Amino acid sequence: MTGNWGWTVSAGLIAGVVLVFMLLGYLIYALINAEAF
Repeated sequence: MTGNWGWTVSAGLIAGVVLVFMLLGYLIYALINAEAF
């Protein structure tokens, strides 16, 4: 094992988690805005 593959997987997982949190935050933000109007 070179370790480079593991770093790529870790980077992919972090990017995926960040993307999920961004989507969740956007949905919550949209819900709050919908309630405000």
